[in-house]
Parts: sequence; structure tokens; C-alpha cells
Amino acid sequence: MEITIYWSSIEYHYNRDAKEFGDLEGGIVYVFVKATDARDALDKILKALKANKTSPIEVEFISPYDERTQWESPEATEYYIDLYKQALYNDEVIFDEASTYEQEEED
Repeated sequence: MEITIYWSSIEYHYNRDAKEFGDLEGGIVYVFVKATDARDALDKILKALKANKTSPIEVEFISPYDERTQWESPEATEYYIDLYKQALYNDEVIFDEASTYEQEEED
């Protein structure tokens, strides 16, 4: 069975039992995971989100990561290659640094 590194962009919200709940609404994050196919990748991602006390709002995409992907700078390209390599040598879902957003105040 071939193992591939998948990556995904996930928008999520914090669950009530998360320490961030009340301060932050949620965020958007890239994740990298070693999986046999996209379904396996999604299953692993959903388990990791649950363990982090978050729930997905939207899964923008799940696809194999192409190591030749060029980002906006050589530093960014190297950063994402490092995340890819962490996923390659690890059975955990590897999270990029999330872009979080605050709870909207109600009128």
C-alpha cells in the first residue's frame, strides 16, 4: 500500500471545552498527514481536530502535496517542505501555524 503525504486547508471553530473558546471564534490552518488516500487523510485530520477541541467548518481541499511546489519566497517553500518532511517521518497530523480570528461581538 502506497503512503502519500496529503495536505489540506481547514477552517475550524473552537469547541466549548477549548481554552480558546470565548476569546477566539476559530481559524484557518494547513495540515499535512501521511495517508493511503484522501479518505484516510480526512479521517486522521478529523480525529486530530477533535483532539484539539476544534470542529471543522470547511475543508477547502485535500490533495497529495507536491514537493516541487514553489511558494511566495524560498523561505516559505522550505518551511512547507519541512512540514511535509515532519509528516513523512511521523504518524501525527502536522499543523501549520493557524490564522485565528476572534469571536464576533453580538449587538
